[in-house]
Amino acid sequence: MLESWPISRRVNAGFVIITLMLVGLALFSHRAVGALGNVYDEYQAIATQNIAVTAYVENIYEARQASFRYRISADPALRAQVNRSIDAVLNDTASLTSFTNDPDRLAEIGAILDEAGVYKTQFTRMADAIDAAERLERDFIDRSTQIQLETSNAFTLAMQSANPALISAMGRCLQNLYTAILYGKRYIASGDADDLTKFMAQYQSFISALERMKRLNQQDNITPVINRVSDLMNGYPEILASYTAAQADARDIQKGTLDQIGPLMQQQLGSIAKNIVDRQNELGSAGSAIVTQMRTVIPAIGIVATLIALAASYVIGRWISRVIARLAEVTDRLASGDNDITIAGTEHNHELGRMARALLVFRDRQVERVAASAERAQLRAQQDEVVDTMKRQLAALAQGNLTADIHTPFASEYEDMRINFNEAVRGLHSAMKRVIATSETIASNATQTNTATAELSQRTENQAATLEQTAAALDQLTASVRSAAEHAKSVDSSVGRARSEATKNGEIVAQAVSAMSAIEHSSNQITQVISVIDDIAFQTNLLALNAGVEAARAGESGKGFAVVASEVRALAQRSADAAKEISGLIKNSSSHVAKGTQLVGHAGEALSEIITQVNDISSMTSQIATSAEEQAIGLSEINVGVNQLDQVTQKNAAMVQESITRGEALVAETGKLNALIGRFKISSQDGKPPAPQDVVNALGNAIARTNTTPLRSPIAATGGSAQPAWEDF
Repeated sequence: MLESWPISRRVNAGFVIITLMLVGLALFSHRAVGALGNVYDEYQAIATQNIAVTAYVENIYEARQASFRYRISADPALRAQVNRSIDAVLNDTASLTSFTNDPDRLAEIGAILDEAGVYKTQFTRMADAIDAAERLERDFIDRSTQIQLETSNAFTLAMQSANPALISAMGRCLQNLYTAILYGKRYIASGDADDLTKFMAQYQSFISALERMKRLNQQDNITPVINRVSDLMNGYPEILASYTAAQADARDIQKGTLDQIGPLMQQQLGSIAKNIVDRQNELGSAGSAIVTQMRTVIPAIGIVATLIALAASYVIGRWISRVIARLAEVTDRLASGDNDITIAGTEHNHELGRMARALLVFRDRQVERVAASAERAQLRAQQDEVVDTMKRQLAALAQGNLTADIHTPFASEYEDMRINFNEAVRGLHSAMKRVIATSETIASNATQTNTATAELSQRTENQAATLEQTAAALDQLTASVRSAAEHAKSVDSSVGRARSEATKNGEIVAQAVSAMSAIEHSSNQITQVISVIDDIAFQTNLLALNAGVEAARAGESGKGFAVVASEVRALAQRSADAAKEISGLIKNSSSHVAKGTQLVGHAGEALSEIITQVNDISSMTSQIATSAEEQAIGLSEINVGVNQLDQVTQKNAAMVQESITRGEALVAETGKLNALIGRFKISSQDGKPPAPQDVVNALGNAIARTNTTPLRSPIAATGGSAQPAWEDF
């Protein structure tokens, strides 16, 4: 079946095989590069999301740290810092845009932003409650100072009245007041509910003593003072109640909301960051797999394509040359006069089959011409005429005129020779026409193949340019990922330093807590001593008061004793005032120390939590830095694979260029064949160039030998004259 194919189809089959292999290689390369481009696009989007999540983590961390510090110091600058950090999270539309193409992750970020908004709202409430508690504390201290001042003035006036019952009631009232204020301040410092209960008990005792003093008072100058004290006492315990409510609100918001939402947001962001890192690792593995596949499959396909192309070229070349060589051998044997040969391939309809049939005609006619020459030897007279005619016609044939038929009939014994000659010329004419047609077909197919190969070369060059651009883009991506890795290392170093500083601060806070506890213990002992001194002064004052009362009862004889008692009472009063002042200072110091101890304790707890969070952040940043370095190495390998793919494509372009060169050589050889065939005249209208001189000379010599050869030896003369002509043909 394949033997029936014409030369053009055989040549086209070889080029089709090469073209299909190149197209297959191009399709695979296009698919691999497309997949690699998709991996690059997704990796770039994931890297942008990673940067956004890192920004969220930093802002929320700063907000929580400022919130912890604000609970301790209530500094307005820290409150503003919390709001700035949360606003940076809520208003960061640029980071939120990076999640547009990832609906699930965008929903998670949206939920975190909602929690951040709740965190900001609840922090504002807590800050307002803390500020309110601070104001109420100042109000309580100011009100207590005013009440103490007015009550002391009332006591001084009562002492001047020399009314023992009034003085005793006023002394009890003053004692209850001081005790109530002491428990109130201790409650503010410690928050102990037992101190609040004792404050309320002393407050009620003070109110009862104040009412008794109102009933006992008969001095006009004392009444306004007592009224002012009563006015100041209105709403006095409510200040502590409001303070208690504000502190409770702040604690509830802190424990119930802020301490819950803050760690939850950081945990959710940490989970998102981990998912992003995992996806980056998956993309890196996918990119490496694609590059590995490209580095393995593309060279394999190139080698297979090269082997198939070489095999196809060899097989098709041998396929065509074998048939042509066989026809050339048959032609040489016919030219040498060997007519006892078998001509194969006459059953085919392609150009080679037509050439075989033409040679078959030549062989048959050669046999007939040999027989006719034997008959001409017997008829010399007729042979002369035949020879003359044949001389003329052969001369025309020697000039390449394949239309030189013999129209004048010969004698009956030579008529067959004339007919055979004419048929031979016509057969040669037909064969040459077929050869010309075949040559034109070969030239046309070679030109088309050359054009197609040139287009394939252009596509290969375009593909090489595309791969070169892809390699450049991968270089830029590799540089970006390396830069991200360096930034991640810098962040990791900064977090490590922050963790070290936080650990040192935690140790310092622990030492401060220990020192404050020692100071508080010493203050409590001093307070107990001052309390004893205060009691002694109070008892001395009462004794002096009783002595004054007894001296008053004694009349004139007790005036001297009354003066001494008055001085003792004044001295006791000054001692009591000094003791109270010292007690107040010690109590204030104790309350401040207790508050400082509590705040430092809170600071220690906050720093412990901060250290834990910093350790978590340090771990995440280390993972991010390691992942970024691995991705940079993977992208470098991808870049090497793309460069190798570019080199393979350049080699393919060189192979296509070589095919173009061979096609052009085939066109040139076909042109030479057409130039050689153009020497023959195949119709009466075609004006062709004359035959070469050696062909004319050979045919002339053959005719001359025919004229001079004896009549009885035609076979030897004819056989000897045919070989040079056939060799020249």
